[in-house]
Amino acid sequence: MSTEANSKTVIMNFVDYLNSQEIDKIDELYSVQDTQYPHGGEQKQQPIQLELARIFPDGHYQTENMLTDNDKVLWHWTYHCPSMDLRGANMFRAQDGK
Repeated sequence: MSTEANSKTVIMNFVDYLNSQEIDKIDELYSVQDTQYPHGGEQKQQPIQLELARIFPDGHYQTENMLTDNDKVLWHWTYHCPSMDLRGANMFRAQDGK
């Protein structure tokens, strides 16, 4: 499988897990990469989609567009739930199947 196809598959799995409320499986998709902050702390960053799925479990992500460039994926999405619709885009980098 090409790098671009693999990267796209990782993000498609991410979206499927969000929509099926299998939030615990999303950790399988993350590489362990801590971010260094100037104050010396470390934190694993997670996208806002996880919080939206927890707060509005009756919502659903719709992929509007997905562009790949080697290991990078741009995911343009709409989140539909009874109280609102949100639109956004995220840039992900897939590495080693994650």
